[in-house]
Amino acid sequence: MKPLRSIIVDDDPLAGTALQYLIKRSKQLELLQYFSSPHQALEFIATNKPDLLFLDVEMPDINGLNFIQLLRDLHDSIPVILISMHPDYASQAFDLNVTDFLTKPISYIRFQKAVSRVIEHYRQQKTPISSASFDHLYVKDSRNTQWVRLDLQKVIWIEARGDYATLHTLDKQYTIYTSMKNLMARLSTEQFIRVHRSYIVQFSYIEAIEDNTLCLTNKLIPLGGSYAKTLFERLNMIRS
Repeated sequence: MKPLRSIIVDDDPLAGTALQYLIKRSKQLELLQYFSSPHQALEFIATNKPDLLFLDVEMPDINGLNFIQLLRDLHDSIPVILISMHPDYASQAFDLNVTDFLTKPISYIRFQKAVSRVIEHYRQQKTPISSASFDHLYVKDSRNTQWVRLDLQKVIWIEARGDYATLHTLDKQYTIYTSMKNLMARLSTEQFIRVHRSYIVQFSYIEAIEDNTLCLTNKLIPLGGSYAKTLFERLNMIRS
């Protein structure tokens, strides 16, 4: 696999220099540009799609969380490793589907672990997956070492969290290391549908639809605009 073409967006020159050193030390990465200005970084990304983005949270004018939202309008699929001195940002980071979150100062071992996650992300995209669907999956929860058979009929919804996905049943949750694309390739399209960049739902658990929200069993799921048309075409709807 070729080195991942990476950019840094960080207004702190000391942190930027440290990141440049870590990237140059890694044979798996190639540094394209370092930006102290988020505006200049967005202009660069608009015409030069990198493979990986190292992004600071605390920046003037456009902070890292707002930057990610602007980035998704340009290139939805660029993996992001978010960086901050404050671990409290981690929850917001994963809500935005970042690949990893690093706390400053960054150790080389933790840095390499984050890079490995990005590499695995690209490998999953390139690995051919059978289009056959299954009525079950064997999953290895991120908190355990045991493989467990999961009956897909029990799965109500699936939620993406960075490079992980959480499968929700009535009584349990299973968090696994996989992409939504990989999951959809293994799920029956007669049974499941993707309704949002971060959500897959099972048809039989959809109880109501109100505005841009799906009402499932004990859960409200946002309906993404680009997914609504496909969902409405698939549902047996009678419009007045």
